[in-house]
Amino acid sequence: APWWPQMIANDDPLGYDGQHYDFGARLDAVMAVLREQGEPLTYYSDYRGLMTTRTAWGRDEVFLYFEPRNVPGGHTRDSRNEFVLAAHGRLWATRTTAVEDSSELHSVMLIDGEGQGHQCPQGTTVAMIDEPRATFCVGDARWAYSHAAGSDEDAPVKVTPNDSRLQPSPLPWMDKPWSFLPAWNTGMKGGGRHGHWREHNPVQYAYRTAGLVRGEHPYALIIDDYRKDDRQHLYKWLMQVPEDVRIASRSVGTPGQDKVLDLLLGEKEGDRRLLLRVLAAGAEPSEAKLVQTDTKLESYEKHDRGNVTTYQRISLSLKSVHGHFIILLHPHCKGQPMPVTVWNRDRTQVTITIGDQKDVVDFAMTESGRTKVRIARNREDIACTD
Repeated sequence: APWWPQMIANDDPLGYDGQHYDFGARLDAVMAVLREQGEPLTYYSDYRGLMTTRTAWGRDEVFLYFEPRNVPGGHTRDSRNEFVLAAHGRLWATRTTAVEDSSELHSVMLIDGEGQGHQCPQGTTVAMIDEPRATFCVGDARWAYSHAAGSDEDAPVKVTPNDSRLQPSPLPWMDKPWSFLPAWNTGMKGGGRHGHWREHNPVQYAYRTAGLVRGEHPYALIIDDYRKDDRQHLYKWLMQVPEDVRIASRSVGTPGQDKVLDLLLGEKEGDRRLLLRVLAAGAEPSEAKLVQTDTKLESYEKHDRGNVTTYQRISLSLKSVHGHFIILLHPHCKGQPMPVTVWNRDRTQVTITIGDQKDVVDFAMTESGRTKVRIARNREDIACTD
């Protein structure tokens, strides 16, 4: 039981009976009210740059969290474009609860071993689509990789809050540069350290598209398009996972055909599973070989003020000019249908079949380097990230 209900004089604060606090019962009660009220399944904040979406209101539903984070601020994590995934009453892709953590502890991309600049600048929300059968959001973390928070001696930030938003705000101050606005911690004009940037690891773009597809067999798609420059670099795709998650099985596909790699994640005990399928990696099919050989579930330590904390993560390594990944995440229980994925000849379209559910997903590259997604089910479009 948490300590705080004991400090409240009410007889029944949020389910506390004086001795016990039943989180499960309280969760079910809250979910029942949300279902009854017909609350939206998706939340998006254009100011914060934060999306959450789910298949329904219930403890076993699939939940996706995605954070481009359109604003700087105090105690920020170096984690623009991070995602979290839960299903069947548990977390699969998680995040730390500490503050000011570096990128290595988050579900983001490392470029040549480098993450985002410390106290990193804001990201940008590029697109957001919320439909009954699919919800997608697109973020660009270019500023966060290219710069770190600076001091008054560093370059003043010229971009404005509106430069990060999907819909420009009518508030006049939203068109002012961050270097002009009051600092978050002092209220003084000049932006403080978040109003000044110093160079970190410049990149051309850092797009991530994250989406949840609903239906009888829901799944998530994580699509990455990162590019530092015109040379090859080592792109490392990270997904932080809880300590009890293990790789139950692993199978390698044929690069250039239907898949690159399958990781079936499971618990130490129980029938809950998550399929992580790498549908594509790199600019050329041959580049996916490194993903197949250097993918691992690895433990690592964080040292902070004399304390050592152990975490674990899935790590996918790719050497390419284009840090491109298409990842299918399919939560399911043991014995349920598994996805069958088939690419077309020119690898612009993949058909995802799970049981009787069949989705056709088209991919197209924009001039800016971002992969657009269009999904059709029963010959009807259910989502498009134009």
